[in-house]
Amino acid sequence: MKDLKFSSQNEALQHLADITGKKIKIAMPKKPEKESFIFGGMVIDVSKLLKDLNSNKLKPSKTINDFPIEQYAEQMLALKKEKGYDQNPYSIFIRVDMDFVKNLQDSRIKEPGIAIETSQGVLLVDGHHRLTKLYLEGETGMKVHIISNKDAKKYLLRGKII
Repeated sequence: MKDLKFSSQNEALQHLADITGKKIKIAMPKKPEKESFIFGGMVIDVSKLLKDLNSNKLKPSKTINDFPIEQYAEQMLALKKEKGYDQNPYSIFIRVDMDFVKNLQDSRIKEPGIAIETSQGVLLVDGHHRLTKLYLEGETGMKVHIISNKDAKKYLLRGKII
């Protein structure tokens, strides 16, 4: 039996439908109602945080215009620049979907990330895919809004801020 190679999932499904004579359906998972960030036992409600930032109900404690991409990408995400998009970064901390990264639109890449102040420094809670794309494209910094530890506690769904 020879190996079959397909250029897309749709092409593979069409082939399967052709040989079985049956229509193939894939159940796609529903998008979560809330976007959240999970780190250890801490869960942050990113949807509410972004909503409050966009409506000016929440103000960043400061903004870093040149957040150090390389250091964060390599230490927190276990990325290796030389591997490009052919890696599946899944550090013990955070998972990044490389297919999502590849397809990020340029307009989304320019959006600032969101980080929270912790006892260990700052922790990015929104923007890991953008940071990954910028890192792989050779950029060295990105704009990140910092949320104070006190304000970040308002967005905790579970756990505590480290």
